[in-house]
Amino acid sequence: MGWREFLKIRPSGRTDSSTSPSPSLPAADTTNSDATTPVTSSHSSPEANVTTEHSTPRDLWDEAYVILSREDPKLKQRYEEIVLIQDKINREPSQNNLAPAGSYQREEQLRQIAKSKVEEIDLATWQPKIGSHSVDVGGGFDNAVKIVVAAKEFVSSAVSSEPHAALAWAGVCIFLPLLLNPSEQNSAAHEGLEAAPLAVRRLRVMERLIRPGKSGLTRSSYHPDSLELVKDFEDAAIDLYKTILEFQIRLARQYSDNWAKRYGRDVFKADDWTGLTSRIKSLEVRCTEIAQDLSRERIESALQVSESNMQRGLHEVQQELKKTMGGIEQQTMMQSAWRQTDEERKCVQLFRQSNSYENQKGRTPRRVLETGKWFLENDKFLDWRENEGPDLLWLSAKPGSGKSVLAKTIIDEGLAISSHQKQSAVCYFFFKDISPYQRSAHSAISAILHQLFSAFPSLVQHALMPYQLNGKELLHLFDKMFGILCQAATDPTVGQVVCILDALDECSDEDRFSLIEAITNFYHKANNSSSVDKQPKLKFLLTSRPYSHIHAQFHDLMKEAPTIHLSGDHESERIKDEINLVIDVSIPKLAAERGFDEKATKYLLEELHTVDNRTYLWLSLIMDEIRLSERPANKRELKKIISGLPRSLVDTYNKILKRCRHPGLARQLLHIILGAREPLTVDDMKIANALASDFEYRSYDEIGIERSDAFEMRIKNACGLMVTIDHGFVFLIHQTAKEFLIKNDDATQNGETWKHSFSPLDSEILLAKVCITLLSFTSFAETPLTIDDDDDEPHKRVTEYVENDAFLKYAALNWLEHSDEANLDDNEEWVPSMLSLCSVDNPAFRTWYAVYQGLTDNFLPWEMTSLNIAAECHFWNVLASLLESGEDPNEPDGCGATPLARSVQFSKRAVELLLDANADINAQGWEEPWYNKLDGPGSEVEVKPFAGTPLVMAVFGGDLEIVEYLIKRGAEINFPPHSALTPLYAAYITGAADDQSKMTEMFRLLLRSGANPCFEVKDEDWPVEVTLLHNAAMDEDPWILSILLGSETTDVNFQLRELPSNVPMEGNDPTEGQSSVDGGRSPSNKRTLSQNGSDSDSGRGASGSSGDEDSEVGSEVDDNALVPDNDSSSGFNYYDHQSDSSHSTHPSLNKDHMVGATALHLAVRSECVENVKLLLEHRADPHIKNANGYTAMDLALELTPTENSGDDTTLTTIKAEMIELLEKYSHVSSDGFSGTVGMLE
Repeated sequence: MGWREFLKIRPSGRTDSSTSPSPSLPAADTTNSDATTPVTSSHSSPEANVTTEHSTPRDLWDEAYVILSREDPKLKQRYEEIVLIQDKINREPSQNNLAPAGSYQREEQLRQIAKSKVEEIDLATWQPKIGSHSVDVGGGFDNAVKIVVAAKEFVSSAVSSEPHAALAWAGVCIFLPLLLNPSEQNSAAHEGLEAAPLAVRRLRVMERLIRPGKSGLTRSSYHPDSLELVKDFEDAAIDLYKTILEFQIRLARQYSDNWAKRYGRDVFKADDWTGLTSRIKSLEVRCTEIAQDLSRERIESALQVSESNMQRGLHEVQQELKKTMGGIEQQTMMQSAWRQTDEERKCVQLFRQSNSYENQKGRTPRRVLETGKWFLENDKFLDWRENEGPDLLWLSAKPGSGKSVLAKTIIDEGLAISSHQKQSAVCYFFFKDISPYQRSAHSAISAILHQLFSAFPSLVQHALMPYQLNGKELLHLFDKMFGILCQAATDPTVGQVVCILDALDECSDEDRFSLIEAITNFYHKANNSSSVDKQPKLKFLLTSRPYSHIHAQFHDLMKEAPTIHLSGDHESERIKDEINLVIDVSIPKLAAERGFDEKATKYLLEELHTVDNRTYLWLSLIMDEIRLSERPANKRELKKIISGLPRSLVDTYNKILKRCRHPGLARQLLHIILGAREPLTVDDMKIANALASDFEYRSYDEIGIERSDAFEMRIKNACGLMVTIDHGFVFLIHQTAKEFLIKNDDATQNGETWKHSFSPLDSEILLAKVCITLLSFTSFAETPLTIDDDDDEPHKRVTEYVENDAFLKYAALNWLEHSDEANLDDNEEWVPSMLSLCSVDNPAFRTWYAVYQGLTDNFLPWEMTSLNIAAECHFWNVLASLLESGEDPNEPDGCGATPLARSVQFSKRAVELLLDANADINAQGWEEPWYNKLDGPGSEVEVKPFAGTPLVMAVFGGDLEIVEYLIKRGAEINFPPHSALTPLYAAYITGAADDQSKMTEMFRLLLRSGANPCFEVKDEDWPVEVTLLHNAAMDEDPWILSILLGSETTDVNFQLRELPSNVPMEGNDPTEGQSSVDGGRSPSNKRTLSQNGSDSDSGRGASGSSGDEDSEVGSEVDDNALVPDNDSSSGFNYYDHQSDSSHSTHPSLNKDHMVGATALHLAVRSECVENVKLLLEHRADPHIKNANGYTAMDLALELTPTENSGDDTTLTTIKAEMIELLEKYSHVSSDGFSGTVGMLE
């Protein structure tokens, strides 16, 4: 662990010291003079900061800065620019300029700049002998540690305790890196750089003890002579502070690259540095002498305590450095020795996904000091933090409780790990219901992997194999990515991996289910594992609202481990107390900004404390309400303000919107924000708002030019506090604001204007129309964007094209989805515009489609037809218009799909239109092979999106009406020949995941229509022509087999025949075609086909039939065979946990047993007792021999334990049950029996 992290969590070493009053200075109630102990906020009571009854202490830093500013205004201005640049370099800046001097916002902004710079420091890298076996912690290193400790004290204390020193400390922290390289500056400058921050620290101690107001005393408590000395001290301190500020500005001019680039470097001679440094030291001596004259004993005692604490902090760093040097050296050598290959770098970049997961955390506000303790001091959190093994903690709390602020605090302040945990990685993702990326669990795990591999580059080796096998598809495989995370967390290079996932309730429902299931399964498995050494060193901290459906997923695990849940509902009183603390700190500052007098401030504090339903969000909105109020600053007017203040969050939102001066504009803007698929920029909003007001615009020139800052002000004036603008993007203030606005089934308006008054459909319609209007601009047709096949950088071309056209990128990427959701195809007025954009020969189509292809990992191919665009997006009236105009209904697109194949899952009307236009009802898409392998042997395969015929696609869609209609219109039921993807086989694949009752009806419909369960198909991994009957016989779940056996077309005794050597097997090139990323529109049907190969001494290939003699082995082919995974409970997305199933010795798949096998043979060898019973009950002949001369009884007698078997006891039981069944049905014979064994049930 770096020293930055060590300093974040190292105890400050506070001590209490009581002091005696001096003769000249009354004893203040100050029992702790240690500079490391934060002083209680002077705003905790209205009287706390007064010097007399109606005045405040002199602000020495402010006076020093004013004097310096008068002497050289440009110098001051340029220095502030340098400080602000550091803010932008090191973190997300809170605003574009430094806040006004003297304001709380400025103090907080500067303190955060200082904090960012301190957090960059890793003291281990300052050690001159880092990487060797010796450790030198003397000299300049000691001074560096002292200065970092002093800076740390400042940035971790309340701003109100020493507010106006913020500029000086910001400067100190910015120039800390100069301590690393003394040779880069004059020795006198370096001496001053060391002296200044320590002087500020010591003066801070003295000010607290002797100045009225600072010490808790008023001027009336002082002897007149003492007051004169106090004034002398303050004047000397101002002079010292002015000199320190001048010194820092000179440093900026001399050594800042940013200054040099903008203004040129100053030439500041050695004598000048010596003079400034000497003046700093002499003025500090002068201040110390005056302070000691006032109270020598107290001053000396306090300075000794402060120095003692400083030395103790230094000693802790020295000892920790010595203790961990070996580990740091080892890890440094390991990481430096690791040089990522190009492939590894591409793999890491893949997980970035061109998205900034940091932004959402950056938008989350920081906590007020001393808040969040209800969670941070809770035993459950502390136990979770200290645990070095696998762990899980779920924090649930109501909206506005500060969950996201807590998550940010734990990350930024290094609270996720304890001080003794080394080489740890803290990764995070903040879910937010603002875009598909921020709602996705895939995005979350991808972001975590990117952070982990960036911190520990060597860990990327755990992702290389999945990356090589899947490429970009890896981002869509949640289980694979989660497995990579777990595997990487077992690597000895990393001490611990901590994953913080905030706002689970804002993750999409399906993704959240998968994510929680994966995490809870991981936790259960890890904590029940006997192998402690191999457990992933992985911990999760999750936050969400206390929703019942989320609680239900954790329910079983919480019964087993109650400590995984920390409920904020049980801490409501502590949360209220902390909100009171924020009120006590923030309101006096707000009152000072507004100029409220003491009585008004006290009244405001009392009133806010009486609100029962107060939350952090409510308080923030209330403070903004008061800040924006135009009433005079006195108690009477304040009472009017308070009487109108809302008492709950809902009331707050209502009041904000009811105050809108332009409700029509506000409603239009909010519709755009609510309907947008992702946050829009101010410029995007400007164009969208103009088009929403008038759909007749046909160019940017017609809209005109409105400055971005002017439109930003219009947004704020119209929507008030309901929206916030951050880094040029427009957001709602909070997720609760969205819930307040959107209409839902359970909500009633109760006559209110705004609450639940926004229909999502209305927002979709508006956005669809706006997008279509923009894409119809004449400029895009006149100068269309075209991408050639030989263009090496299409993404760059597209990015350059759209960068100057606001809203174009959003419209091109989202108009299809908005139009589909809005059912805009039913609006006759808009069909012509949609038809124009769907016509591939139209220049406007080429522009938006090139943007769409160039900027997304989409599910549509580059080569597209007009009819396929309409079919894919469910634009049935557009499709009808295109057919009327003569478009070819059988022209396939780049995926091999015909319009009929894209329509059969969604609309019977579209199917009718296409068939009436002579669409080929049996047209095939990708025929060979019909699936993609997503991983190595024994893993997952995925059906290609348009493999098979339209009837196959309709079966995958599960619509019985459309399937029946296609059959009536002449769709072939046992087609295509030589393909394993017949309609019946498609039902079998789909049946693994779909509702059984629904799929039972599908099977019966197909069987009634003539589907043959013994229809022979060929597959690259089988040496025989396989049938669905034989596949079903090997499934542990017998429900499909039972349906097949109830059909008249089923020959229960059908025997497998050898695949002729002269017939090409399907899919000799398994890499041919494209992987199926279909965006959720086309079917992505997955069923694990375990390649359980035979022993190396087994062969396949004999043609066989029932008989006594063995058949010869014909041609040698692959020993592996595909059989359905027996686990049919997990849906399409099975996950094979076998590390290498290619070496499986499952006897049912040995070559000698396959040729000539009946379903009964395979059921016996698969150890499926229920299937054996079903087959025998349906008159399966146990006497039939396979090509090797084995009957089913022979195979049962030879059963031996395999990888698929359970323990010996289980196998013995299975074996006995099957032998008993075979003996019971031994009288059954196929002689004279036709094989038709029953009617369809």
